This record gives sequence, structure tokens and C-alpha cells, in this order.
Amino acid sequence: MDSLAHVWWDGHLYNGHHAETHVTSWDGTTRNGIEAIGGFVTRGVLLDMAGHLGLPHLPHGHHISASDLTAVTQAQGVDVRSGDALLVRTGWIRVWSEERERFLRDTPGLGEDGMLTFLHDHQVAALGADNVAVEAWDPGVTIRCTRH
Repeated sequence: MDSLAHVWWDGHLYNGHHAETHVTSWDGTTRNGIEAIGGFVTRGVLLDMAGHLGLPHLPHGHHISASDLTAVTQAQGVDVRSGDALLVRTGWIRVWSEERERFLRDTPGLGEDGMLTFLHDHQVAALGADNVAVEAWDPGVTIRCTRH
């Protein structure tokens, strides 16, 4: 599960908290952490992306698209409904026990292709995955955001 302290914009976390004050690599965060919610109860939907493709785990850098998620829901005979916790199985956690140095390199996960629209349209309340960062991640790539 990810929290609203994972990323920030212009030095501020969600709700205006200063990232420099509230986030450290040693202690984590003092605002917007997932542990602070005290839990929640909702319906969970597991979409087995790796299993759907007949793989033990998705390959390095694989980007899961919204159409991929739709195909898995159809194949599994499930619906993603308003308020659901969506859990996506990439199989990537298996790599941790096999080759730890690979685990943090080019991890598969959710991509950008239609994903925000999918999550919004289905009104997903929580999102989790068995990879490093939920989204596909290449630690060798620096993403730079600019204001317009």
C-alpha cells in the first residue's frame, strides 16, 4: 500500500504539509503515512496479472495498462466497484527471494496508459501491489516535473 507521503509537489505533501519537515529517509513520515489511518474495511479485489499471462512474475519494466486490468477482470470474472481496494499481483515479490539485486531494478507495475481514468472511473478507494512502488519503476530514470 502506498501513502500520500510517497510523493510531493513543490516541496509540499498532500494537504500543504512541508515535505522537508515531515519526511526523512530514516524515520519515514510524520504526516500522511499509511500507518496513521488505523485500518479500513472494504471489499478487496485481487487481479492476478502475472497469472493471467501464465508467468511466475511479470518481466522487468513491464507496464500494466488499463486495458490489461480490464482483460484480467473479464478473465477472472470479477468487477472493480466503487470503494474497492484493488490489489494487483505482478509476482515481483518472488524476485526478492530469488535475486535481491534484481528486485529493485526495472520493476514491473502499473503504467500510465489509461490508468488514472481506470482508477477514477471505477472509484477505487485503495490500491496495492506486490512490487516495489505499485507503479512500474526504473530507478535509473529521473522524472522531472515542471510548473506551467
